[in-house]
Amino acid sequence: MHDSGTAAARPAPAPEQGEPAEAGSRHSRRFGLPIATCLVMGNIIGGGIFLLPASVAPFGTISLVAFGVLTAGAIALALVFGRLAERDPRTGGPYVYARAAFGDFAGFLAAWSYWITTWVSNAALAVAA
Repeated sequence: MHDSGTAAARPAPAPEQGEPAEAGSRHSRRFGLPIATCLVMGNIIGGGIFLLPASVAPFGTISLVAFGVLTAGAIALALVFGRLAERDPRTGGPYVYARAAFGDFAGFLAAWSYWITTWVSNAALAVAA
């Protein structure tokens, strides 16, 4: 039996903390810095810390130098993306920067390449797990 009067009398649930008030749906959430940080940390821990030492162990102590070089490269890459985000704060990451610098086709190639590498890295993490 359907009672339309009761459904209309129920108040809408209040939005949770951190949600925009106009959203009103408990399923609409914002993908912000904390969630992005957790995702990146999870990929780094899964791919770098657990897999890389086993892969480079046969090479001996020179692998420590490789870790230093990779750390410097990761920091440089983070600084580059930080500077690019200061210059062009729109969302879109590498797509926005490549499109602004080199045009639509370069932006498309950057986005497509990033998407493909995400597939490959997720598959590699799944196999490693």
